[in-house]
Amino acid sequence: MKNILARNILLLGALDEISAAAAQKNLELILLKGAALLAEGVFGPGEREMTDIDILIRPADEKAFDALLRGLGFKPMENSSQAYYRPSALSFAPPVIVDLHTGLWHQKETEALWHRAARVSEGMGVPALGFEDQLLHLASHTLLYHGCLKPRTLEDLARLLKFVYRKTDRADFWRRACDIAADEKLKPALYPVFTRLSAAHPKLMSQKELSAFQPRGAEKLKSRFFEKAAARHFRLFEYFLPGLHRPGLFARYLFPGKAFLEKRYGRASWTNHIRRPFQLLRAIFRKTDD
Repeated sequence: MKNILARNILLLGALDEISAAAAQKNLELILLKGAALLAEGVFGPGEREMTDIDILIRPADEKAFDALLRGLGFKPMENSSQAYYRPSALSFAPPVIVDLHTGLWHQKETEALWHRAARVSEGMGVPALGFEDQLLHLASHTLLYHGCLKPRTLEDLARLLKFVYRKTDRADFWRRACDIAADEKLKPALYPVFTRLSAAHPKLMSQKELSAFQPRGAEKLKSRFFEKAAARHFRLFEYFLPGLHRPGLFARYLFPGKAFLEKRYGRASWTNHIRRPFQLLRAIFRKTDD
């Protein structure tokens, strides 16, 4: 716990620097995942391990945040289009890592996330996602981004729900969350996670609340693949599930834009445009199951 606390203090201190610098430049950001859960008080400072700082920014602000982070001593991580790192002042401590996100896969229209964003604790003064979006993001993240269900996900969801129930009406919260999930066609990705959450914490998610997220019609077939990923990690699903949820995501993997290519490969040349899909396909088929 001491190591977790020390690491979190280091990361949250860097977050204070970033948020203060962003405020000076009138740049907005939204905290995600562990940073949001800690800043809101869902977890105590030493209760949840945080390995990096995840931040949502607007696409139009990407270059400005790149300059901001460089000005604070951060450097782009090699082979990454969104991660930055800064060596710690303490030689034995790991570097501070920041991940910038211009969109989230559970939400097609990113701007809607900003409209629903809620303020976190006054001590941090940085906004987090709205409660419903936090739930949906945490529940879908590991399946959509990593092709598996990580054990920490259920604990994060349980602690978030306990916190939310103290802040808002439970029935209204679930109604709003279900409406967003239906609009985003997210139920196939959510149902395997919520099934396990309801079984582990029936007082936090009832069978009635769970049934509202049960996939119907053609979505049942999609849900089978997400269920397989929740039960066992298949590396192929790291690439397959995002495209299954939203085919445009796989197209973006294969044929990314200029900014991605410049960050990932150094320049957006025609050779890198051609090279990218072949590299990705080779990586997909080279990977084996755990």
